[in-house]
Amino acid sequence: MTTIRLEPMTEGRYARYRARAEADYADSIAASGLLPPPEARDKARRDYARLLPDGLRTEGHRLWTAYAGDDEVGVLWLHLERRSDGLHAFGYDFEVRADLRRRGHGRAMVRRSSSAGRSG
Repeated sequence: MTTIRLEPMTEGRYARYRARAEADYADSIAASGLLPPPEARDKARRDYARLLPDGLRTEGHRLWTAYAGDDEVGVLWLHLERRSDGLHAFGYDFEVRADLRRRGHGRAMVRRSSSAGRSG
């Protein structure tokens, strides 16, 4: 079984993540034909600014970097919301490094996030 450690994203890691994630999102929008690339980039920037107005300190959002030992293996972004029937989570992003996929890291990240979400 793969052992994963989730650590809250650092500001430096978040800046790199956000730049790449916004660009990937804009590329997906443009590739779908919904918007041309300049408008897709604007939409991606606006959507991320709306979802994470305070970056890593945005209430209810948790962004983690996943490690196997000292090796960074992926990222996880969840929105956690307590409702009358318990804690609800929505996964905005979940990624395992391409060269490490299909080795159990994703499953281990999900298992680990269930306890990390409750504690933080």
